Amino acid sequence: MNAELDQLRSLARVIEAAEATLDAAYGALRGSASALLAGGSSSLAEVSEASGLCEGELLDLLTLGVEDIAFERTFSQEPPGPDHPARER
Repeated sequence: MNAELDQLRSLARVIEAAEATLDAAYGALRGSASALLAGGSSSLAEVSEASGLCEGELLDLLTLGVEDIAFERTFSQEPPGPDHPARER
């Protein structure tokens, strides 16, 4: 029975590692798709087709990206704009 449990544990570790790899790849895919859309060089339909992500998810990525940028600018302790250098921390 111990050999079977060891095999089961090994399989569980392989699955955990595969899931972590898939999560990282999915994050990279979403980031790349979002960057392509934000850059404006590719259409929503093109990015959707290439990435396999639905257009709704892509729009959510763009919306969240814009909201994150706005939030950072609103609550940043550094002055906005390129004319003001970043403060040393």
